Amino acid sequence: MVKLAQAMTIVAVFAVLAIGLFLFNNGSITGQVTSQKELVTLAYVPGTVNAIPIVALRKGYFADEGLQIEEVRTSFVGYVFQELANGNIDVLTGGEVPGVFMALKGGEFSILATHEVSIDDQVMVSRKSANIKSVKDLVGKKIGVPFYSVSHYGVFKMLENEGLNSSSVIFIDTKPETMGSALSRGDVDTIFFSQPIPTRIQQSLGAEVTSFTPESKFVMNLYTSKRFNEKLETQKKVLRAMLKAEKFINENNQEAIEIVAKETSIEVPTLTALWPKLNLHVAEFSEVNLMEEEANWAIQNKFVPVTNIPNFTQLNNPIALREVLAEQAKQ
Repeated sequence: MVKLAQAMTIVAVFAVLAIGLFLFNNGSITGQVTSQKELVTLAYVPGTVNAIPIVALRKGYFADEGLQIEEVRTSFVGYVFQELANGNIDVLTGGEVPGVFMALKGGEFSILATHEVSIDDQVMVSRKSANIKSVKDLVGKKIGVPFYSVSHYGVFKMLENEGLNSSSVIFIDTKPETMGSALSRGDVDTIFFSQPIPTRIQQSLGAEVTSFTPESKFVMNLYTSKRFNEKLETQKKVLRAMLKAEKFINENNQEAIEIVAKETSIEVPTLTALWPKLNLHVAEFSEVNLMEEEANWAIQNKFVPVTNIPNFTQLNNPIALREVLAEQAKQ
């Protein structure tokens, strides 16, 4: 009986050791040396204008800050902006027009920073048979854009600058991923959107299409949900990663181009030629006047059932960026 008791004791000890080893290896013991990264959901379009967040992701700068990024990739941030307002997405990077429409709808969010000012990044790609070589040639033509996007507003603006009325063209609500097929079938005469969509279409359709680049401008903002807006330290981690990416891009231009080229499926020589158009810089949001102008456009064209322009100044949340820049200045 004594020997049996001793044997059972030995088995029990080994069982405890085995369970302890299992728990240790699977991260269940308090105090073990494993990092618990904070989960942040980030929505973005894999395009050239998102070079900074793309480099931050692929170089591991978010992870270095203790963040685990859950990526939500989309062809147009307007498709997922409501999820940010609902709190299902923490951070979203996108142009100012989707933010304008969400504000007009009463959605709650903030603007953490701006990370790119895009000048003439949007390209008009047209069926060759449509004979579109300038803005004036758009009269009577079917134009494919995602409604309520930077591109949608951009076409209105370029028509206005040429003294043309928006009623002189036909707008077709077109998803970016279907623009090439819409052109090929003749559903639209031309499309207008930011890179890499125009380049992909030109590479695919070749001699079937022509293109020109009208004047355009839009700003890429970091939008944050109401819930995420309460996490100052996490906001600072996101911004530190973005600033690291900006620094890397400035110091390692060619490698940065190769990273973004892979992400956007643009050939390196083509992206190298487009690169000078990108103004990549993390800065405080300062485009209140532009968003007010776009809100006025949306109201006048009855795209929204409201008449009051939101106070876009109140959306600006520069505290985290100011604190990070102040910390870096002391180093």
